[in-house]
Amino acid sequence: MHKARCLSELGDLEAAQYLAIEIQSLRPMARTDPTAGALVGSSAGLIIATSWSKPHGIADVVAGRDTLAAWWRTEEVAAGLQHQANEDFREWAQDTTITIGASDQTWLHLRAASSIAGLTGDHFAWRSAYAQLARRVLVTGHRSTAHVVSALTAMRIAGDDDGVKLAVRHVLRVGPAIAVKDAASGIDIDISIRTGLLADIELISAAADVLDVADVDRQAEWALRVLEDPPIITQRLKSTFLVPIYVLRMLTELIPVLSEFGLGSRVRRRVEGRHSFRI
Repeated sequence: MHKARCLSELGDLEAAQYLAIEIQSLRPMARTDPTAGALVGSSAGLIIATSWSKPHGIADVVAGRDTLAAWWRTEEVAAGLQHQANEDFREWAQDTTITIGASDQTWLHLRAASSIAGLTGDHFAWRSAYAQLARRVLVTGHRSTAHVVSALTAMRIAGDDDGVKLAVRHVLRVGPAIAVKDAASGIDIDISIRTGLLADIELISAAADVLDVADVDRQAEWALRVLEDPPIITQRLKSTFLVPIYVLRMLTELIPVLSEFGLGSRVRRRVEGRHSFRI
């Protein structure tokens, strides 16, 4: 299942689905074997998520998602959110009670949920739980650079593009801005995965003003290559969004920070010469 998951993220959807369908052969023993049931459920999720049309036998595939592992993972998420709600209420009520030996139960439950999903190869459930975990780290007041970098990195790896945009804007307002720079400068967009590409693009776009010129030039060079030949990304990763549109937006954010006599002048010449990109 983990191989199928990796193939899907690399854009080889046909091979990923082939392996996932093979895993469905474990269905007869799934009722008595929790491990087999978890793998069948994860493979069903991959088949649904990577199919452009409704797959044959969709009812059986959907039913295969209902497993013991999925139930337990859902319970962990629910428990975490319950603790979050209780915490929010106590904060609203200005409760000053101190609990000796208290731990962050919301974080622990979300971490358990992401671990269950990750171990069973359920990438799409893992993305959701891992993104929630990263958001939890950000909203609990951990302002150290290391905590913020870790959370932003987790959000982009999980493909939480909407969360990344909001988080970066907020961190740039309240600090530490260096965390945004560190999180964005570590991105090698040439090896971005299928479900993480958009979050990578959004993070670079939002962080453009605080990046070093060398990093800006590097990301802009990638953007130019993609705009001139979009299939180098769209065909490789089978992206589900309009890649050129988002890449062009990213380049727009990067242009003011480009090196004056390096890539910056090259981009400006293309714009002035009305160089047409393949959008």
